[in-house]
Amino acid sequence: MHVDDEPDFIDIASTLLNLKDDRFSVELATSASEGVDRLVSTEFDCVVSDYEIPGQNGIEFLEAVVGGSRVRLR
Repeated sequence: MHVDDEPDFIDIASTLLNLKDDRFSVELATSASEGVDRLVSTEFDCVVSDYEIPGQNGIEFLEAVVGGSRVRLR
């Protein structure tokens, strides 16, 4: 999952990853709260976050993900 408030940037990143290897599937979240909601309901192999996202910064978001009891990590 890629968390960034700029959907065009995520589209570019997703396209480049798919060109590298078509096994990649990139999910989009445009805010920290949306990212947490997606993580509660879905398992992801990797989480990438922009630093400046709505709701909290990327470091705070990733700290919440790692420390969150509602989030399932592989």
